[in-house]
Amino acid sequence: MKLLLISAFLPILAFAQLKNIGYKFTHNQMQSNKPYIEKYLLKITDTATFFYSENNQEQIFESSHNSSMASGEIWNQLIVINNKKSFNIYDLIFTKEYSYSDTLNTIPWQILKDTASVLGKKCNVAKAFYRGHDWTAWFAPSIPCKYGPWILNGLPGLILRASADTNYMIFEAVSINEKVEYTPNIQEIKKTAIFTNHDAYIKERNYFNNNMMLYYQNDPLFKDTKDANGNPLFVYKGEEKVKRATYFEP
Repeated sequence: MKLLLISAFLPILAFAQLKNIGYKFTHNQMQSNKPYIEKYLLKITDTATFFYSENNQEQIFESSHNSSMASGEIWNQLIVINNKKSFNIYDLIFTKEYSYSDTLNTIPWQILKDTASVLGKKCNVAKAFYRGHDWTAWFAPSIPCKYGPWILNGLPGLILRASADTNYMIFEAVSINEKVEYTPNIQEIKKTAIFTNHDAYIKERNYFNNNMMLYYQNDPLFKDTKDANGNPLFVYKGEEKVKRATYFEP
């Protein structure tokens, strides 16, 4: 794996002391009165920068590979930033891990005069349209790190809060440098991951989300599962167009 390249303007000591930034992700889903909430971690190590779900990442990527958890949402993704120009996505579609690389694009941020406080840190505000969403970001110039949640990057300070499309989806930092034992084992993931490209991955993920029962019906672990009346539990009736939450597509 490539080493994370640290920009020359970052004070090395300050960056080295920045290890784990916890975020709360809130998704105000249109089809539900109750928001979806997930915990994320931006983890900076000596070899890479990771962004992943604290709740299920270890279960998904380092289990016995028998997980039936549906995938495709951002909360099932592991994002590894390799350097200032590229990143890798690791994700699960049904019971198979997939991986692809993509470009870490320059985001056209417009820094505003507004300020706010997040976790007691003074933050400036920036806005940008990026990957299909209108983003507002609150970044802390006192923390010289150019990254933040998801693949948001490029501001002169750590992004502590970010909202998409007028608070439809929100990332907000809730902790800095709390002790976290788990670090994704990329070498283990690579042993079983199917390497592909962005377009092929999106096509497979969308096909799965539109034909989910077909996957269950044909999988040895589920195909003989019966309901309370003895009927097959998973019955494929053609494309089902399963309704799922809006995607952040890196």
